[in-house]
Order: sequence, then C-alpha cells, then structure tokens
Amino acid sequence: MKQLILIRHAKSDWSYNGIRDIDRPLNQRGNHDAPRMAEHFSKLFQPEIWYVSPALRAQQTAAYFLNKQQQHHIPSITEQALYSFDLNTVIQLINQFDNKYASVALVYHNPTISETAHYFCNHFTEQVPTCAVVVLSFSVDQWQHLSADTAELSTYDYPKRHDWAFKS
Repeated sequence: MKQLILIRHAKSDWSYNGIRDIDRPLNQRGNHDAPRMAEHFSKLFQPEIWYVSPALRAQQTAAYFLNKQQQHHIPSITEQALYSFDLNTVIQLINQFDNKYASVALVYHNPTISETAHYFCNHFTEQVPTCAVVVLSFSVDQWQHLSADTAELSTYDYPKRHDWAFKS
C-alpha cells in the first residue's frame, strides 16, 4: 500500500508590488488556517517524507504541518518539480519516490494539485482550495506502479469545512 498526501499551500499574500511569485508569503488567513489544518491532520496521518515546492508560501505551509508531526526529524525535501505547474513533471517525480516510503506528502500549487488528484482518482473533480488536504491510497508496493485512475480517495478536507475557518 502507498499513500500520497497532497496539500495545497495556504492562502498567500498578493499585496506586495513587484515581488516575484515564488517569494509571496502567506497572508493572515493562510497563517490562521495552516496551523489548524496541521493540528487536525497530525492525528490522522504521519508521512515518512515531505516534498515541498520552493515557493515561500508552500515552505511556510509545510513548516506548520511538520511542526505538528509526532515524529521529529522527518525528511523534508525542497523539490523544484513541484513549482513547475506541469502534471507530467509531478507524476514523474512521484513515480521515482523511494519504495521504502509508504506515505509521502507533497505541498504545492494549483492547478497542478487538482490535476494530480484527478489523474490518480478520476472521480475526484474538485478544484482544490488553499490549505486543502487530499489523501490518496494505492494498492501497490512500488511508486512506479502508480498510474491513471489507480487511487482511492481516502480523505479530502479544507479549512472552510471547519467552524474555526478564518472569518474576514
């Protein structure tokens, strides 16, 4: 069994003029929602390794989740492919994961995160909102055996489903 945990970065700040996209930080809502989603999901899943987009907003989101993990010193890799916004690049990355890991988390961006979820689980048709978590389960032993429509949707959750959701 393999488990793929897809996490879209929390809400980012668009108020900075002239800042590069990769350097955009989380905004107030993102900094409110991310620790709460991290706390909620720390009780439900424990990925063995994290792959995170180099974008600041993804790095900040991942930091909230990693801070809540029960095990410390979990590997976290900054992965340029997760900032490519290209589905095929992300699938190639996933297919190359080390098979010693049964559960892997990725923190990255739309539209690629929604495309990834739909590729592996074609009945998943949502546009993944910010700070959402999509957990896919696969009945395979090797990451390279993951292919189109081979996943079961285990979990799909996002901040606005909770009563603590940020109220602006």
